[in-house]
Amino acid sequence: MTDISVIVICKNSASTLERALHSILLQTIHPKEVIVVAAPSVDNTMEILAARKDLLILNQQGTGIGDARNLGISKVRGGFIAFLDADDEWAPNALEMHCAAFELDPAAMVSMGFLVKVEEDPPKAIPEPMAAVTPGGCLFRAEVFSAMGGFDTDVAVAADHKWFMQARLQGVNFVAHHGIVLRKYIHGNNMSVVRRELYRKELISLLRGRK
Repeated sequence: MTDISVIVICKNSASTLERALHSILLQTIHPKEVIVVAAPSVDNTMEILAARKDLLILNQQGTGIGDARNLGISKVRGGFIAFLDADDEWAPNALEMHCAAFELDPAAMVSMGFLVKVEEDPPKAIPEPMAAVTPGGCLFRAEVFSAMGGFDTDVAVAADHKWFMQARLQGVNFVAHHGIVLRKYIHGNNMSVVRRELYRKELISLLRGRK
C-alpha cells in the first residue's frame, strides 16, 4: 500500500522539523505525497521547507490545529491519510505496521498503534507505551473524513480529542495493534502546555458534552 498522503503541520518548528521529515523519509513504506501545512512563523521554518523539493507546502491562512489539519485533508490525493506533528517522529516501520493492521481488518477506517513519550528537557524516555489516541499514531482511510467531517475549528487545543470522541460515538471502526509507531516529544512549547488552562477547559467541556 503506497496510496498514503502524509500531512505535517508546523509553526515555529525549525528546531524539530528536520527530525520529523527525516522520520517520514525513513519509512519502510514510502508515502505517495507529503503535504506540509505551515502557519506563519518567526524562526526559519519556511527556509527549511523552501530547501526541500519533495514537499507540497500549503500556507495556513486560518488559525488552530483543526484548521491546519483540515486544509491538508482538502488537498490529499491518497486513499489513506497519516498525520505527523513537526515536533514528533515516527518509528521507521510505522506506516508498514498500520498497513498490516488494515490487511487484517479490511473494514476498518482507522488503524491505531502505540506511542512512547519522550521528555526533552532533559532528554528522558517515559518507558510505558500507551495507546496512540492522537492523529500521529494512526492511519486513516481518507473516506472517514467525508463521512465524519474534519476537525472542529472552534476547539483551539483539544480538536483532536473531540474528533476521536465523536468517531467512537458514531461507530467508526478502529483496528488496534500494539506496534510502537510514534515518539511524542514533551517540551515547554507543546500546545497543551502553552495553553494549559484552555486545554483543560476544552477537555472538561468535551467530557460534559458541551462542545
